Amino acid sequence: MLRTILTKYLPFFLPAFLLLSGCGRKAEVAEESRLVSKLYHTVWVDPRIEFVDSLVTLIRADRIDSLKIEPGEEIPVQPASLEIPIFQPRCNVAVNLLDENLRLIHPLMVRHLAAGYYRLTFNFDRLNDPELPPGAYFLRAQYCDSNRVARFTID
Repeated sequence: MLRTILTKYLPFFLPAFLLLSGCGRKAEVAEESRLVSKLYHTVWVDPRIEFVDSLVTLIRADRIDSLKIEPGEEIPVQPASLEIPIFQPRCNVAVNLLDENLRLIHPLMVRHLAAGYYRLTFNFDRLNDPELPPGAYFLRAQYCDSNRVARFTID
């Protein structure tokens, strides 16, 4: 009798139960504001300088972590920097400086990088040709079939 009940009614009740209990719902996409916490900040574990020239500094870490922000603690801001996570074994990376209309101003770096977490910092005060007037600018990284853009301003 139990076998008859299971074979007769289970195909109907199981999907209905899953839909009503929430197991059939689509996963909710998290908003970026929920992903960025005001309680924690990113910490680079054992960072190393990978590349330095007059315009950019590139640091690399094999992993990153998070630390809790204590009340009253201020986090240093890096206004002209871009984080580039690379998960493939090797990857071509090109970083360009763009104006507020996303037009190319100056290529900053083209390199072949190994897997790791990278942060490129642009030393905009050292760029003489062209000299950058106050305004909004962008750093764009193209890497491993991905793009990442960071906005910064010069006062």
